[in-house]
Amino acid sequence: MITININQDDCVQNEDTGAYECDVRMRFTPEDIAVPPPEPPVEPPVEPPVAPPVTGDVLHVDFSDVAKGPLSDSDIKEIFGSGGVLRRSEIAVVDDPANSGRGNVMSVFYPKGKAGKESGGQWQVSIPGRDKYYFSQDIYVPEGFNWMISNKLSGLYGGRLGSVDGEYGVEGFAFRQSVQSERRPGDTAGYYGIGDGALGGFLGSYKPQRKRVWYEGRMIAGKWVRLEQKLDIDAGTCEVWVNGKPAYKRSGIQYSKGNNLKIDGVSFIFWYGGGSPGWDAREDQRFYYDNFIVSTQPISH
Repeated sequence: MITININQDDCVQNEDTGAYECDVRMRFTPEDIAVPPPEPPVEPPVEPPVAPPVTGDVLHVDFSDVAKGPLSDSDIKEIFGSGGVLRRSEIAVVDDPANSGRGNVMSVFYPKGKAGKESGGQWQVSIPGRDKYYFSQDIYVPEGFNWMISNKLSGLYGGRLGSVDGEYGVEGFAFRQSVQSERRPGDTAGYYGIGDGALGGFLGSYKPQRKRVWYEGRMIAGKWVRLEQKLDIDAGTCEVWVNGKPAYKRSGIQYSKGNNLKIDGVSFIFWYGGGSPGWDAREDQRFYYDNFIVSTQPISH
């Protein structure tokens, strides 16, 4: 604190206000003055966090946080949120056989001498009904795989799934694709466009469509492949991408007889071969799967 004594003779009185005005000069050092600490800076108001962008995913199943080992029916229901499970051979969570850094994956066992419903498994998952969905799955075939004649792959469906085995496009439709090979030396696997015709027919037709379309995409042993499909009821189309590249498109499809069905489920199906001994697995083998995704937005492209 500094005290200043001023002689009145050194000041002049203001005639209007009566106050004395003084000319004061001081000399001091900084140690003579107590300087108050600076006021802290005023922080700008904190904005609320921005919500993450909507991805469009309505289902995303991977196995990174699932303990390794065989999956029981109850395990499958909990992981996938499924209904009933039809399972004839072991389905398990295992290490990624490609060691690609994706963590745990799902394996489906195909025992020697078995095919069809006795090999692999099947279950369904319900999703909110919409006119358009994308569905993708990652598939790995190990090197040295002894290719089957064909096997079924999972896909979107609508209505009553069982009806696709009877009167197509009346009560239900499904887009369950297939892997196919010629079972000869050096054979490889491609994709069927419709996969046993399990998709409602062209406009005005409700019978199975048996036309099979080869893709340029191939199931290459020793590599993960992402297979993505899109069903669009309004546009009457179905499309397929292999590793993000366009592979197949079909138009002019009437998905239901009364145009009253929605895409409302995923048919998870992992059968090996067909229904006769000629389709049986020739040795014990496995397919591997990861990242089952259903989305309202494109997934791999």
